[in-house]
Amino acid sequence: NIQRTKNDPNKIILHDNYALVELYDINGTVINYAMIDLDDIELVSKYKWSYHKGYAITKDKKTRKEIGMHNLIMNVQDREFYVDHIIHNDEEKRGLDNRKSNLRIVNPTQNAQNSKKSIRNTSGVKGVNWDKKRNKWRARITIDGKRIELGWFDNKEDAIKIREEMENKYWGEYGYKE
Repeated sequence: NIQRTKNDPNKIILHDNYALVELYDINGTVINYAMIDLDDIELVSKYKWSYHKGYAITKDKKTRKEIGMHNLIMNVQDREFYVDHIIHNDEEKRGLDNRKSNLRIVNPTQNAQNSKKSIRNTSGVKGVNWDKKRNKWRARITIDGKRIELGWFDNKEDAIKIREEMENKYWGEYGYKE
């Protein structure tokens, strides 16, 4: 039973139509897996990957800047565009499914639309909160960088309904779906 070193390459486990890249902690213990397409194995295997805040990351040897596996696979380096993970059904694995079918290049607005609700959210629904001053549920949405008030409601369900309608109308496929 040989101990891994921090310089050992990541083990890649092949499956029928995808591969898993083992991600390790500083002790060489497997702590998570990144999923990639089989045709990305050669590209990904050139780097040493680690797990950080929900993503598989590496450092560029020349610039010493962090690179996300999803950015490398989609060949996006500048901050004018982002690589968005489409599927959010498993929050722990959200940023680790780096198959091209789960990635898309988006602008900053689209990326924000597909973000999860804030950890401070108390209503359970993004864009809906309790307004203490009015004693009503408030619904709002951001469209093209402008925050739009959708109204104040006596019951939470009405606020949620209008918020979801506006997300579907204005955000379409980029709206966050749990």
